[in-house]
Amino acid sequence: MARPAERTLFLGGLAAMAGAVLLAYWLLLGRGPVAVAPVKPPPPAKPTRVEVRRATGQVWLTRGGGAREPLGAGAILQEEDAIETLEGSAIELVAGEGYEILIEGASRFGVKEIAAELSRFRLEEGLAEAKVNGAAGGELVIESSDDASVRTRGGRLSVASGGGRVAVGVTEGEAQLGSGGQIVAVKAGQFSIAERGAPPSAAVPMPRSLLLKVDWPSVARNMPL
Repeated sequence: MARPAERTLFLGGLAAMAGAVLLAYWLLLGRGPVAVAPVKPPPPAKPTRVEVRRATGQVWLTRGGGAREPLGAGAILQEEDAIETLEGSAIELVAGEGYEILIEGASRFGVKEIAAELSRFRLEEGLAEAKVNGAAGGELVIESSDDASVRTRGGRLSVASGGGRVAVGVTEGEAQLGSGGQIVAVKAGQFSIAERGAPPSAAVPMPRSLLLKVDWPSVARNMPL
């Protein structure tokens, strides 16, 4: 058994070693463990609000299966809203800095989904022109049937639906026309057309007449594939 003097010397040595370790820890890492600030989750994306900037002529809104009512500037659209414009009428929609949509003439247009990352609309009949700000980071999709859709993350384009066909022409940026299980990229200065359920045509240069004044509903109905 160790004598008291030896035990005292041993315990003193342990204490000295512990003190040296604590001193080194203090010198290397500071006066104590470094407090790690909790990682804050990214702020939730601001909800996208689609507002009617202007409406001219006869523009109608049907909401939640209710009665049809006039739609005017300042109204806020909701998912599942249905919009109808008559010949000679127009409505302009805006979603902050994300995108703008202009609907002209006799058209039927529905709101499917509104979100910061993705907004989906449905063009049953007529013409819609869209301008999408690529810097905003969202995607705009305009459907014309269950399997035909146009999507873009940035650009200016016209979409027409009529007679079982959908057509898209792009003047800035790029879009994709999907139909019949296939997708065609449409770049600035090009257009493509698809018959419902069939693959899109190859993207080709847009005639100057269409660049100057697009009569897309007529194009969608009458252009040969």
